[in-house]
Amino acid sequence: MNDYFPQHHRPGLFRTSAWLSAWLTAWGTHPRLKCLGDINTQTLVSGLCSFTDYKFRFLPLRTLIPVGVATGVVPSIRGEYFCFEDPQQLKSLLAESLSHYWHQFYIPDLMFDSAEFEIIKDFCSQQHFALLIRDKTTSYGVDVRNDTFTNYLKSLGRSTRLKLFNRRTKLMELGDLHITNIWPDTEKFIGLINQFHWERWNEPCFLPRNTTLIINALNNLAAAGHGVDLSVLWLDDKPLSVMLDINVNGRVYNLQSGYIENFMHGVSLGTLHFGFQIEAAFNSPAVDYYDFMAGKGKHCNYKEAIANAQLDFVSVYIVKPALLQFAYHVNDYLKGYRQPN
Repeated sequence: MNDYFPQHHRPGLFRTSAWLSAWLTAWGTHPRLKCLGDINTQTLVSGLCSFTDYKFRFLPLRTLIPVGVATGVVPSIRGEYFCFEDPQQLKSLLAESLSHYWHQFYIPDLMFDSAEFEIIKDFCSQQHFALLIRDKTTSYGVDVRNDTFTNYLKSLGRSTRLKLFNRRTKLMELGDLHITNIWPDTEKFIGLINQFHWERWNEPCFLPRNTTLIINALNNLAAAGHGVDLSVLWLDDKPLSVMLDINVNGRVYNLQSGYIENFMHGVSLGTLHFGFQIEAAFNSPAVDYYDFMAGKGKHCNYKEAIANAQLDFVSVYIVKPALLQFAYHVNDYLKGYRQPN
């Protein structure tokens, strides 16, 4: 078992029934999506959906996906760490897939070094299906179990330490710098984060279906006893930065963030806000990891600079028909694509 994602963190935020039932509420009615079988909304271990798309412009493809994952057809919030409390539960999901009609089975954000990945490899070998590995990415985080925030700061480079912690004093000179958790005021929080994303990216953070997803998920998670932190960094009464953090089984997932860009020369509000959140994680006995999730920043991979742990994800296609397997191999060859090792 990978120590970056220990057993007591399983199944992870995005495979909890709280999250998956919210996903079904938001995306289960999508016109391109078909939910298969009798989905148990309590466990959702065997939840599967499908959609039909076209590959190589002329091949109609039936794609199978587990409930809760994001695709180009179903652009839900990305659900990382595809894993189960007991990895053997994946065998039930794969066995169920054989009772449905599909050409390819898409599973994104699978931990590369995991029991689930090995189970999928064995399944493909037994069924003579092709396993195509796609989109290898890295997730970053801070392990707070066996150290202190002071020692963590010392381990960072000088420039990173300035952005994460030392530049707080510059803002404090301007007024009262403080952080509040405004949960359960999701309406205000979503308004703030959408505003910051509009100003920085020219699009909102949460579109309508994902707004429904996140509101329902947060309510479900809080009702199940998990921690919700709608963190707002204020200067006096002016919101400067927001972060959406969710604590599930000791792992704090930094799901989204937004902030005012170029507010003050030499101060990165997003990185500074991370500093406060990481410090709180070190000081909390209820937290093991502060998880930045996968992805990079607008200008640089800031997550790598402030992380002390990382883990690789892969997205995989299980491909059934021999003709489609051949078409993928030819396409990869023509594009010079090699599967990640």
